Amino acid sequence: DAAFGQLEALWGNGTEAAALKSGYKLPKSLVTNADIGRIINSEEVQTAVRASIKSSKYTPLKKNPLRNLGALVKLNPYALHARKQELDHAKALADGTKTSQRKARRSAMTKERKAAS
Repeated sequence: DAAFGQLEALWGNGTEAAALKSGYKLPKSLVTNADIGRIINSEEVQTAVRASIKSSKYTPLKKNPLRNLGALVKLNPYALHARKQELDHAKALADGTKTSQRKARRSAMTKERKAAS
């Protein structure tokens, strides 16, 4: 009991200043109610606080124009026409109705060489 009396004389209690230290008071807690969640959600606080801003905007994924034809056409409208020409050319090569430009150029060069010699 004497030890507690010495502690109270040195530090003071919650209401009175310390006897052995001049002008020292124990610090008081700023929040008397420790239930912060209940304080924040109370009607008094909620009426004073402005409404929260809800701006969860949806951002779509960017499509790769090298893999997605629709995205490529948005960037380059001629791409659709060029792709159709490529497919027609490939189909003609597969059918045998048309030869590739490389083969045509080579055969023309061989004809020129034969004519020159």
